[in-house]
Amino acid sequence: MLLSIATLSGFKKEIQKKIAAVQGDFIIDSGRNIESGEPFPLANEDVQSLRTLSQIPGVLRVIPSASKACIIKSSEDIEGLMAKGISEEARAYFKDAYNVKNQSVGVDSQGCWISTVTAKRLGIDTGDRITVVFFVNDNQNYSRPRARRLQVTALYETGIDKIDAQMLLVNQTTLQGFLPPGYSFTQLEIWKDNTADADQLKREIRKLIPSGYVRLNTLQEYNRLIFDWLAILNTNVWIILILMALVAITGMSTTLLIIIIENTSKIGLLLALGARFKDISKM
Repeated sequence: MLLSIATLSGFKKEIQKKIAAVQGDFIIDSGRNIESGEPFPLANEDVQSLRTLSQIPGVLRVIPSASKACIIKSSEDIEGLMAKGISEEARAYFKDAYNVKNQSVGVDSQGCWISTVTAKRLGIDTGDRITVVFFVNDNQNYSRPRARRLQVTALYETGIDKIDAQMLLVNQTTLQGFLPPGYSFTQLEIWKDNTADADQLKREIRKLIPSGYVRLNTLQEYNRLIFDWLAILNTNVWIILILMALVAITGMSTTLLIIIIENTSKIGLLLALGARFKDISKM
């Protein structure tokens, strides 16, 4: 039972650690975003001003990034994914965070990183070329498909199925070409120092961000479905603890009852000699 509790607790901490490594402890995005929808972009001037959040004590790094829904097509199959742009400054960090392997070259304008889960599902490998289709609005505000031919330059594996099955990593300049003019990013990802208090840091960040059209999300709020599922695991912990308590109470009660039964003759002898119940109970 103790091993089960330790396993559940360690599993939850490891999941949170992996998600924080690839998405940050706090995410700032547009207030118009809806869950599971394509994110709205942030104006470049807003992103530039929000970069100053890195000067707050306790903030480890602030990395702006862009995400946009896309459809990828291999030679035989298609898949709907979310493309995430990786900037030049963040490339080294994300390479470690996403556990990139089989890398041939960096994430250049003609390359992309894809998860091992998606690669296996589509039957592709490093060096293969895929067609990535984005939908952008034209001058008349009609949605039009635009395709780009990219080479798979590396495979990654975070260990989180929700991320691995939905994320395609591309160069930031590649994704920027499919965003409206004057917009280059859709969110800012903020990592905190291990010694910083999350609640206090959240209050400090909230003071410096404009209210109304941008929002501040914690890691748990941004990935509500995953952490709601992890919260359900707490029910298993409570059930295990209750079972442990019942086993302990039953074992102790049974032991005391056996002790009393084994000493029945002794108790009778002590009573016959004039001993009091109080003294017998102490004995």
